[in-house]
Amino acid sequence: MLRSHKVILVSHCVLNQNAVVHPLARSGGPFKAIAQVLMDHDFGIVQLSCPEVLMYGMNRLPMTKTEYDTPDYKALCNKLAQRDFELVQRFLDGDMTVVGIVGIDQSPSCSQINDQGHFKTALNQFEALSNLPQIDIPETYAINTQSAEDFHERLKIWLSHL
Repeated sequence: MLRSHKVILVSHCVLNQNAVVHPLARSGGPFKAIAQVLMDHDFGIVQLSCPEVLMYGMNRLPMTKTEYDTPDYKALCNKLAQRDFELVQRFLDGDMTVVGIVGIDQSPSCSQINDQGHFKTALNQFEALSNLPQIDIPETYAINTQSAEDFHERLKIWLSHL
């Protein structure tokens, strides 16, 4: 069977902008161009859970990282991180390599690099996930803009080193 044996983890809203809090969505569905770049590199794509939707639903208001900083929300992030890690572990047990993680810059849950989000912090409890190469889609990313084109090029370069 033909397999790349490589998977990449992506924050839920990379493939489903419908999960983003209403005024902040930047695409009708997935970030198609980003998904295409990942597919062009033959990566299997693992969509991580969305703790914000699971905790507060689709009609939630925008909240800051501080507002999400509650025991209940952190417990949910830990529970979802455990579940997502169990899936990732199955890939690792099947001789796959997890090559990296794509997050959303400034997300209170899924920011990977600057001011890590609560869900990213929960994922970090698993050694196999804590040291993965990571990249964040910038806040300025919007389809059909120069910011998007610039990020696509940066993403391609980043992926070529994985």
